[in-house]
Amino acid sequence: MANNPEFGDDSLWLLAIKKYYPRIVNYIYFLTEDRFLAEDIAQETFARGMEKFHQLKNPDKFFPWLLSIAVNIGRSQLKRNRRTVPASGMEFYISRLPVDDSAAELLERKETTELVLKAIRQLSRQEQQVTIMRYYLDMKEKDIAFALGVSVGTVKNNYPERVPGYMMIFSSCLKAQVMKMPKDKLDDFLSSSLKAAEIKVDTPINELEQMIAEKIIVNRRQKRQKLRHVIEIAAAVILLLAVSGAFFFPGPAYALKKQLFQTIINIGESLNISLNSDADQLRLQNRIAQEVAAIQKDVPFEILVPRYIPPGFDLESVKQSPTDEQACIIMSFAAPDADILFVQTGITDKFSSSVNADAQQARARKVSIDKYEGNLITFEDGSASLLWITDDHIMCQLFGDINPEQALEMAESI
Repeated sequence: MANNPEFGDDSLWLLAIKKYYPRIVNYIYFLTEDRFLAEDIAQETFARGMEKFHQLKNPDKFFPWLLSIAVNIGRSQLKRNRRTVPASGMEFYISRLPVDDSAAELLERKETTELVLKAIRQLSRQEQQVTIMRYYLDMKEKDIAFALGVSVGTVKNNYPERVPGYMMIFSSCLKAQVMKMPKDKLDDFLSSSLKAAEIKVDTPINELEQMIAEKIIVNRRQKRQKLRHVIEIAAAVILLLAVSGAFFFPGPAYALKKQLFQTIINIGESLNISLNSDADQLRLQNRIAQEVAAIQKDVPFEILVPRYIPPGFDLESVKQSPTDEQACIIMSFAAPDADILFVQTGITDKFSSSVNADAQQARARKVSIDKYEGNLITFEDGSASLLWITDDHIMCQLFGDINPEQALEMAESI
């Protein structure tokens, strides 16, 4: 990785890898018991982090921001990759124990640590994430919220003292009266247990640097291929609108969706960093308004603007597609490893649309959007595509890394 302004200072990234790579590896490992997957996700995290470094607005949030990328990658990887390769625990944390510990003490501590991990893995995924971030990574509430894309209140609701049955799970797994532990004792117990279970990461920094650089090359190649697909599909759609206006989605909707966006898992939670205040929301709406105003005079219809934007997404651009036959506005929103497009196309009053969905890959249903009827397609990865036509003859479509509830909320906020 040669010095490159878009990545930031190369020497600082090397320091970041040395400091944070082992922590991210262990964070993923505690969730998966899969060392190989943990290392792969950590390398991918740094590769994407370097590419998206320009998006970091607050340097003080560097590690939570980097961890948020790992969280998003983990969500998709964990659903696609079900294999589990448990590491042999003893070798990984023996180096963290005092050299004069007896064999009996070593085995007892090993058993306790394994039982703590077993108990943690019986929690919900968000409870696991909060527990590991709080007790292993020693993160503050606001930084945990930033990394997970949730509110501070949600983080607090996932603490042991707030989760029904949390203490019962630990008490059952450990066969110990942890339920009677004072809060400070429980905090120390969980923290020391997780840190004792930390796996040793000793990959030479030059090897890590090379593996991360290779992932950057692969990611850029895939991004170019993805952009090429989007352009080809957009051209085809515009041509169909201009020639016949009879069908907006020829063929299975899922095939088109796969060409537009890579699969990213959505498990009903916000995928990315949440905006921190009403001021951020106001700033985002002002940016949208400015970009819309800049092109509105060249558009024959009033550009629609959603007032709700899913947490973590920021405006990337508002552009008019270059076509003489049909005015088409593409509003794009981006977050680390996620994209949403809101497309508005002017149509004739005789236009009709047809949506076909592969029943094995997607489910289609009619929905109400204010006074309009829309077609909502939910894909097997949990993402959605929403299509409706307004009384002003504007065909609207929302699609990308957005779940059905978020798509409907965006549409209804217009």
